[in-house]
Amino acid sequence: MGHTDLGEFFYERGDYMDAFRSYVRTRDYCTTGKHVLWTCLGATKAALAMGNAQHAISYVQKGEAVPDLANEPVVQAKFNAAAGLAQLMLREYGMAARRFCAVHPDLAQDPSWLVSPQDAAVYGALCALAFFGREEMRKRCIENVQFAQVLEHVPEIREMLHGMFCNQHAQGLEILDRLMPMLKLDKYLEEHLDTLQREIRRCALVSYTLPFSTLRLASVAKAFRTDIAGIEAELAGLIGDGQVLARIDSAHKILYARRSDRRRLVFAQALANGRAQLEECESALLRSSLQRHDVCVRPSLSHLQDSQHFSCP
Repeated sequence: MGHTDLGEFFYERGDYMDAFRSYVRTRDYCTTGKHVLWTCLGATKAALAMGNAQHAISYVQKGEAVPDLANEPVVQAKFNAAAGLAQLMLREYGMAARRFCAVHPDLAQDPSWLVSPQDAAVYGALCALAFFGREEMRKRCIENVQFAQVLEHVPEIREMLHGMFCNQHAQGLEILDRLMPMLKLDKYLEEHLDTLQREIRRCALVSYTLPFSTLRLASVAKAFRTDIAGIEAELAGLIGDGQVLARIDSAHKILYARRSDRRRLVFAQALANGRAQLEECESALLRSSLQRHDVCVRPSLSHLQDSQHFSCP
């Protein structure tokens, strides 16, 4: 307990390196699983305060390996929030979103923790909108009862998330633009906001254009509240990156999707499978014929003797 108290003392003073060392020394004197959990929490907290995301992830993993964690939902929520924050620092936004979406609402029981439920909701929603596919978004965000309870702390983020999922992109992007000045005050999120905002807009454009075979750029520009020239440049960038399979008629300002002929693909796949099956059957028949006519290369007597000599009894 002395090392734990010393770690708390250094942490409150802002001496995070000494705090981390004190928490790590505590590990040698732990006698129960609960002691190990609190040691790992302290080391994780100090590592994140130092900006050392790798150390934080390491101690989160050590804490999650303790069997007693199953009986500590608040501690589990803290580990998920801390791991999400560490992944955010490492710019691994997809992994961060999965961690934040797994945060339990009981995290609110300890308001002094590094990440509050409101923070987890904001970080998780933004990272999910930027890097989740539609199916993963539905599973981890929309239908996740625990994360839905966490989202209740920030109604505007919840409205933005559901709006973007329901293809109300203009409404969702408008909410994001309105929240940007406040989000830029967050010390953990500020340096990632430009990347996340750009990726969220790109994902929204991809999702908007996906169902259409032909689409006027004017309607896309209206939906995203920008001009035709700007939306054309954005779509051209997405086409160049391979995220949108389409071509742009610059003269008539129309986007034409490049649809693959599914019927032709099915026939081609069937023919390829048939050829592979035919080759396999011919090979089997040839082998059978060679064996029947005794046209096979058998191992020599000396080779058999050598094999028996070196084989294990």
